Amino acid sequence: MAFPAVVCAAFSAEVGLKTLLGRQGVSSKSHDLRALLLKLPAEQQYAIFEATGLAMEEFAAQLSHSRLAFVEWRYIHEENREMSINVGFLGKFASAVEAVALQSKSVA
Repeated sequence: MAFPAVVCAAFSAEVGLKTLLGRQGVSSKSHDLRALLLKLPAEQQYAIFEATGLAMEEFAAQLSHSRLAFVEWRYIHEENREMSINVGFLGKFASAVEAVALQSKSVA
């Protein structure tokens, strides 16, 4: 039953990224985690990357693979194909986004 964990982690990261963007006056309707991250200022992007503790290549590869996790996994029970995702990465990414959001809130 890891499916709900994937969906919740992806949605958590998405909401966190949209919160950070909203503080910058930027709105987005996208569910694409990579696209949302790239809209952030470079220092916030780097802080999120750094908070995951991953090497840049691994971070980029995992984010690319997970970028549409919320869209692809919320109705996984309707799919008739095998899918894989690194739920550990999604958890780290969501936690990193949360840490940066909390830090930026206290600075603002």
